[in-house]
Amino acid sequence: MTSDHKSQTYSIRLLNPDRLRPIRSIRDYIFNLMVVIQEFEYNQDVATYESIMEYVRRCTTTDCQETNVDCLFVPSMKRMTIVSRDQIQSFAFPYTLSAQSGYLLAETNNGVITNKIASMVIKFLNDYYDNDIDTIAFCMDEIGTDSVALKADVDTAVDAIVTAIRIDASYFRQDHDEQHEDEHGLHPLNHLDIFYSDVTSIKFGLVEFLDAAQFHNMISKATKAYYVKTTF
Repeated sequence: MTSDHKSQTYSIRLLNPDRLRPIRSIRDYIFNLMVVIQEFEYNQDVATYESIMEYVRRCTTTDCQETNVDCLFVPSMKRMTIVSRDQIQSFAFPYTLSAQSGYLLAETNNGVITNKIASMVIKFLNDYYDNDIDTIAFCMDEIGTDSVALKADVDTAVDAIVTAIRIDASYFRQDHDEQHEDEHGLHPLNHLDIFYSDVTSIKFGLVEFLDAAQFHNMISKATKAYYVKTTF
């Protein structure tokens, strides 16, 4: 199986991965987007690869996932993927991504999502969360006043929230879970979870853990499809 060699990939090593939440709702999804975007302003550990396959080749030689957590961006797929030793989780990245002067930038139609704007969004998620657009705008005005923020920053914060709410998060996760492995096959050691809600989540067992390139090939429309083989 070949990788999509035209899919330029950016990678940053997360400095504060413990801030990330398990994704169980749209609120968690937006929170994790903002936590990663906050790192863009001070994290210069940005690497550029021709493809996910190149990233995997370099990691294989350096064991980079042994203790670190990397965040991969494939702009052509509009996805953000968080890679650690025992888990790969991927979801839609609803903003425009670019790399400038060694830093990554995330933009909405209104402007760049700065650290300050991401912090405002996180405050809204923690203190006021609602998916009604009028309520979002009202609450962000209040937060903007408290933060002495410019009107443009408030508008960008509102746009960041609304954009994420309106997109399909396309959540997809792979686990190597020794702690919860079930001998009857209800919770396989290696498995895929599709959708983030416990009510609707779908689980597929895997014979072996996929690397980041295999994982992305499986969900990319630019590579050959994977096939599910049933075993009982």
